[in-house]
Amino acid sequence: MGCQGAARQRRLPLAEQPIFFMPNICTYTALVNAFAREGQCEKAGEVFEEMQQAGHEAEKQHSNN
Repeated sequence: MGCQGAARQRRLPLAEQPIFFMPNICTYTALVNAFAREGQCEKAGEVFEEMQQAGHEAEKQHSNN
C-alpha cells in the first residue's frame, strides 16, 4: 500500500474534516450523485449516511406521471 492508500484509510467523515465551510444539503447531494454516477455506490451510501448524521434529510422526489 502506497502513501495514498494509507491516507485514504485515515479519512475523516466529510462533516468532521478540517474545511473552511460546513457542507450543506447541496454539497452532500452533489457528492452522492457524483459517486453514484461513477458506479461507486458504496461510497455514495457512506456520504448519504454522513449527510443524515449531520442533520440533513433527503427530500422525496415527486413524479408527474
